[in-house]
Amino acid sequence: MIRVLLVFTKLLTIPLTPQTYIYHANWIKGPFVNPRQNEFAWFTKDELREHLPKETFDRLEPLFFDYTF
Repeated sequence: MIRVLLVFTKLLTIPLTPQTYIYHANWIKGPFVNPRQNEFAWFTKDELREHLPKETFDRLEPLFFDYTF
């Protein structure tokens, strides 16, 4: 089973890896911007919970969708 957490933003993509990822666009700024991809990057939900302020994470959490493959 692969559990993928997705955030629907400008694009919707599903990673083909056995890890749990969410997608985010450049509206999550700061340390989460991937310099090689300039605008988009992948991070686990736990990484976001660890680095984002609690109120920001709480606003994003309802956007997470849990898909089981």
